[in-house]
Amino acid sequence: MAMELTGTTVAVTGSNAGIGLHTALGLARLGARVIMVCRNRERGESAQAWIERQEPGAKTALVITDLSDMQQVRALAGELARVAPDLRVLVNNAGLITSRRTMTGEGFELTFAVNHLAPFLLSTSLLDLLKSNAPARIVNVNSDAHLSARLDFGDLNGERHSFPPNAYGQSKLANMLFTVELARRVDPQVVTVNALHPGLVATDFGEVGGLVQFGWTFMKPFGITPERGALTPIYCASSPQLAGVTGGFFVECAPARPNPLVEDEQLRLRLWKTTESMLV
Repeated sequence: MAMELTGTTVAVTGSNAGIGLHTALGLARLGARVIMVCRNRERGESAQAWIERQEPGAKTALVITDLSDMQQVRALAGELARVAPDLRVLVNNAGLITSRRTMTGEGFELTFAVNHLAPFLLSTSLLDLLKSNAPARIVNVNSDAHLSARLDFGDLNGERHSFPPNAYGQSKLANMLFTVELARRVDPQVVTVNALHPGLVATDFGEVGGLVQFGWTFMKPFGITPERGALTPIYCASSPQLAGVTGGFFVECAPARPNPLVEDEQLRLRLWKTTESMLV
C-alpha cells in the first residue's frame, strides 16, 4: 500500500533507465513531484519525456550530475536545495559495477565512489533540508551482494586486490553500514533511513564487458522486469507502514536480515570516520 504523494517532492538518482526510471514513474503516479538526477542530459531528457508520456500531467524536473565526482555531488546538494526546498524523499538509486578497476579523477575506485561515497555525501549534505521537511525519508537501493561481503579498510580502492564482484559487494556493504549508522543518528520521527534489495533485475546493469558481462549474460534471463524491481524502492519511499521505521533492509517489500556485520557499532563508526576523511 502506498500513500498519496501529492505535494511531496522526491529526488531519484540514476533515474534515466532501469529501476530508477520506473521508481521515478511510480512515484510520479502517486502524485509526487520527481527530481530526476541523471548523468547524461540526452538520456535524462528522453527518460523525462517517457515518464510524461506514460503519466500525462506528471511533475518532473531534471538535474544533471556525475555522481562519481564528489565536487559535483556537493554541487548537486546545493542545486537540490535551490530547486526543491520542500524535498522530503531522497532515493539513492544510482549504482554500478565495472569490468576492471577504474579510478576517478579524485583518486577513488569508481565502484566505491558511486555506490558508497556519493550516497553518503549527498544524504548527509541534504540532511538538514530533509529534517526541515519532516517527516522525511532516505532510501538506499542496495543489493543482496552485501550479504557475503567484507570490508578491507586497507584496500577500499582495490589497489592490492581487484575483482569487480568483490568491489561491488564491498561498496554495498559500506552502503548498508552507512544506512544503519545514519538511522541511529537521526530521530525516526524526523527522517527515516532504509535500504533495500530490488531483486535480480533484467537491465543492462552488468553489460560492462569482461567477465562481469559474461556472467551477466547467464543471469539476466532469470531477472525480473524493471517495473517489478521498482516496487520495493517505491514501497520504501511511500508506504505509510514504514512511517517511523528506520535502519531496515527490505526485499520484496518486506523486512529482511542484512549482513550481521551491520550490528557491529565499532565497524560502523570506523567506516563513518574513514568515509569522512576520504571526502575532506
